Amino acid sequence: MDKYLSIEGVGISFGASEILTGIDLTIRKGEFVTLIGHSGCGKSTLLNLVAGLLKPTLGAILLAGKHVDGPGPDRGVVFQNHSLLPWLTCYQNVHLAVERVFKDRLKERTHAALELVGLSHAEHKYPHQVSGGMKQRVGIARALAIEPKVLLLDEPFGALDALTRATLQDELMRIVAKTGATVLMVTHDVDEAVLLSDRVVMMSNGPAARIGEVLEVPLDRPRERLKLAHDARFMDLRAAVLEFLYEKQAHKAKLKVA
Repeated sequence: MDKYLSIEGVGISFGASEILTGIDLTIRKGEFVTLIGHSGCGKSTLLNLVAGLLKPTLGAILLAGKHVDGPGPDRGVVFQNHSLLPWLTCYQNVHLAVERVFKDRLKERTHAALELVGLSHAEHKYPHQVSGGMKQRVGIARALAIEPKVLLLDEPFGALDALTRATLQDELMRIVAKTGATVLMVTHDVDEAVLLSDRVVMMSNGPAARIGEVLEVPLDRPRERLKLAHDARFMDLRAAVLEFLYEKQAHKAKLKVA
């Protein structure tokens, strides 16, 4: 496997608490990988390690052959909370990220990012003037505008209603297909993981969580949710994730299953 993003023997502890241990994962360029597991298994911690927001206690993370030792524009991050600055317009929120990374074509790059997520018509609106789904689109545009090597998504649709969530999942698939982005995403939603992913990485329960199993998702792209709802392969893959979570990693935590 091509080592584009490589997580090698990574572990992290906070004081006496060991959160993650022995994490080995290699992600190919252009691959979409999701992390799923019960609450407290360290999914977001692992994402923050890749983002450079945390440093591992053990092991190393490499992106395109270079060690990750802090935040950088080669990784774009989208959190569950859109984190937009309320006093800036949608355009200005994206432009702020662009001007931190580039010195030329700032307006062009900003407009292109907003167009990619279908928000050209709302670029002069403020965050309080647009819906929750549109705010998340701005967050995705902001991350994509810096042209990162890897897009990191931490439950970006978790706070949205089911219909808006489904719409943005479809939009994300379209954007990834168009840009060829490499994506690492955290989710609690089993159907979302199978629908979007090339591989689903299933985490064991914490503390000292590990990668329990990795599920290949050999479904053709582009993917249509209505067709997959009746696809036996999709149902089998979905069942495999549920079996891991509810039988192999029995836990009282509730996961979202559509």
